[in-house]
Amino acid sequence: MRFGVSTYMGAAAATFWTWAWVSEGSSSSILFLLALLVLLLGTRMHGWYFDTEIFLLDNLLCLATHLADGLGFGFRYLRIDDLASIQSVRKTQNGLLEGAWQREAMGADWKLDHWLVPQEGQEDLKIYVHRPRSLHAHPDKRLPLLVWFHGGGFVAGIAKDVALKGILAELAGEIVVASVEYRLAPEHPFPAAPQDAMAAVRWLSEHCEQLQCTPESISVGGLSAGGNLAAVVAQQGRLEGITFKSAIVLIPWMIHCGTAHMESHAKHARCAALPMETINWFYRCYVQNPEKDCVDPLCCPLYGDLKGLPLHVVCTNTADCLADEGLEYVAALRRAGVDVQHVSCTGTHTFGLMADKRAMAELQKGMRAALGLA
Repeated sequence: MRFGVSTYMGAAAATFWTWAWVSEGSSSSILFLLALLVLLLGTRMHGWYFDTEIFLLDNLLCLATHLADGLGFGFRYLRIDDLASIQSVRKTQNGLLEGAWQREAMGADWKLDHWLVPQEGQEDLKIYVHRPRSLHAHPDKRLPLLVWFHGGGFVAGIAKDVALKGILAELAGEIVVASVEYRLAPEHPFPAAPQDAMAAVRWLSEHCEQLQCTPESISVGGLSAGGNLAAVVAQQGRLEGITFKSAIVLIPWMIHCGTAHMESHAKHARCAALPMETINWFYRCYVQNPEKDCVDPLCCPLYGDLKGLPLHVVCTNTADCLADEGLEYVAALRRAGVDVQHVSCTGTHTFGLMADKRAMAELQKGMRAALGLA
């Protein structure tokens, strides 16, 4: 995948949305974010790519976290019922990501259509469909379809996310991509997100001809919380008779009981790119009935029947507090006899995907094969 300057800035802004939310002094968080953006801009302009064991920026973020703790600017997270603040931060974050998207993502290669899927008793579900501009000139041509679910802890994020930009840049002209704007917690806790994800997949599978795709060419994919949804949909779609070509599950959050009981949870708990405190706050927003929901395959795919699932490409990051959750999913898939390609990136949550060129090349190759483009 290829990432430009504003992509890095958007990723930085997304990483620090909780910091700007919660720090005691807003000026300190703003100055820190500005310094980070300058570092990222210089990194991109001067072509500094980090192939060290842990991406340099990850180290700087973690160091800043500890310094902030020592200076009394530590994290103090919002209440779940503070919806006005949550929505305000979403608006700011989404504006940054939308701006980066408008500047870089589409170019002349893609045509973007918005589809509204009627939902009984709720607002219409929005799906963004990206098709090669050249496709309309070839009405008999059919391309693979990737259904994409964005990240954001089920609390934030938008369908036009940073990872999707990289996918579109890499696969221009070769695929149709549908990105789903699913409902977010805490206003819409579990099971709203997987319900929307499945509603989107049903609609897309029924309208493949209109999108110039074939039902047997559908793959699902997602990043972080979206990786969870991709894994959930791969299972639930099979139960409904929807056949998937593959599932692309990137740095997934498996919602494994929401407690820090895995080694990576403790080892990387204070890593600023995604601290465990943030994960636990997302968990409290999303999961309302832990005893029941945590063993529901719609919430935690590890509790589902994994036998007979399609080819999986799973990516984990070495210094991510969620790393062991992804590794456990890979191991469970293999025990169930599922064909899995596992790619390990050096770095923390999301930043490893940008920094590790070797792993990115491996991931790109794996994704192309999984989508039938190799």
